[in-house]
Amino acid sequence: MATISACLKAIKNCTLYRVESNIADKTDEERLKARQEISLPVLNKFKQWLEKNAGKVMQGGALRKAIDYTLNQWPYLEGYCERGAGSELY
Repeated sequence: MATISACLKAIKNCTLYRVESNIADKTDEERLKARQEISLPVLNKFKQWLEKNAGKVMQGGALRKAIDYTLNQWPYLEGYCERGAGSELY
């Protein structure tokens, strides 16, 4: 069963912010490569977790709303991995 604790653990274990910190001073090409090779697989794994657990969480609850919102906004979240410019997470 999905819980808020499990969701927070999944987010905490993501390396996305760490990756962005490490590539902040890199060229656009280097940032794009890092996002494609490191960040995109992390995001895909997180999306799988969201999809797997969405149905296990009570509809209308805070966690379910957060999961649904994240999945609905997925193209925007994933979109920064298609660009090398700037640090869109900050």
